[in-house]
Amino acid sequence: PRADLLTGLVQARFEGSKLTHEEMIRMLVLLLVAGNETTTTLIGNAVLELLAHPDQLARLRAQPELMPTAVDEVMRYSSPVQLDLRVATRDLDLRGVPIRKGQIVVSWIGSANRDEEV
Repeated sequence: PRADLLTGLVQARFEGSKLTHEEMIRMLVLLLVAGNETTTTLIGNAVLELLAHPDQLARLRAQPELMPTAVDEVMRYSSPVQLDLRVATRDLDLRGVPIRKGQIVVSWIGSANRDEEV
């Protein structure tokens, strides 16, 4: 045991019981994807966007203090995660489309981040 995330997961308790082996593996896969895949994709997307917009690249080089804003904008404009799956917890009507409890719903993040109405 150490003071780290993996030890915390092994020792995690949910409603009085430890994580099962399957739950542990799923959590570790999630952390691997979230911590590696998204970061790698964000860096690649940032490079592509800056090469496609040389004026913004020049501005960022001249004003490196804009880096946090540039990263936020790349995450919005060219998100490393393009969709999110959810399961409806109740029946509802969403803009005239019926969604039933238990139905899988896809949220297209990339589309939402470029919504012309916002």
